[in-house]
Amino acid sequence: LTGLDKAETVEKHGKDQVNLWRRSYDVPPPPVEEASEYFQGNDPKYGHVAKDQLPKAESLEITRARVLKFWDSVIKPVLASGADVLISAHGNSLRALLMELDGVDKETIPGINIPTGTPLVYNLAPGTLQVIPRAGAVAPLRGAYLGDAEAVAAKAAAVAAQTEKK
Repeated sequence: LTGLDKAETVEKHGKDQVNLWRRSYDVPPPPVEEASEYFQGNDPKYGHVAKDQLPKAESLEITRARVLKFWDSVIKPVLASGADVLISAHGNSLRALLMELDGVDKETIPGINIPTGTPLVYNLAPGTLQVIPRAGAVAPLRGAYLGDAEAVAAKAAAVAAQTEKK
């Protein structure tokens, strides 16, 4: 699907299929062909990585495994030191992290749309890194978005509607 915007992807594969790929937990899109200009194995930047180790497609489940490895090895130690951390990432990476922080299960996550460019703030208990629910959090989230609630909801709705024909 790389190289296509969402409208082109819907045109080619249909809205229901695209939404399944975008929002399901464990259904990846079709794998990229190794001959494709978009396959990472054809990028010199990844020349040190064996081609069979590079992903050709990624579901939220696969993304989550990658994100949690980074969370555990890099971010948690920084948080444990008492520092604040700002994370800026792609939507699926953030959805994977949200599953961890909020205990959201794979059946619930497809219905959660993270508004673009809107900070989501979590408080973590010192020493345990357990999430302390924030005032203004809307279940199932325990973090709270910064900004006007109606504007945040409108941004989340815009994310949900990305596969609608214009």
